[in-house]
Amino acid sequence: MNDSIKKQVSSKQGIDQCVRDMHKMLEEHGFMTVEIKRGHRSLSQNALYWIWIKEIAEFINTKKGTDFTSDEIHTKLKADFLGFEPARKIGSTDIPQQVKSTKKLTKGEMMHYMQQIEAWCAGFGLTLPRPEDSQYEQLMRMNR
Repeated sequence: MNDSIKKQVSSKQGIDQCVRDMHKMLEEHGFMTVEIKRGHRSLSQNALYWIWIKEIAEFINTKKGTDFTSDEIHTKLKADFLGFEPARKIGSTDIPQQVKSTKKLTKGEMMHYMQQIEAWCAGFGLTLPRPEDSQYEQLMRMNR
């Protein structure tokens, strides 16, 4: 057996295999280090999110006669629903407060963020698409 194993687990069967691998590692090497990390937002969530951003921009621009870009809508939603990273200092460099990123959100955090956006949009009459096969829709069904 190798002295290093890295796995991404998304099922009970995957967990069971990890446990078997850990037993074998312990038998062969006498010790191991285990690191468990949560996963980031999925590609499916991200793809649907950007479809939503485009639809929101088109809806707002049509209704209000504005010309917001998708990136501007993205920044507004992050500011409204995720908030800001505090200002910080690295050495002698001051880094100003910045809007939080969606890049490191977990699947659950991304789902919550998208729920907030969906509710916000419903408040002004925009129904966002929720394809049956999207991870967002699947997670919403699991949490009902």
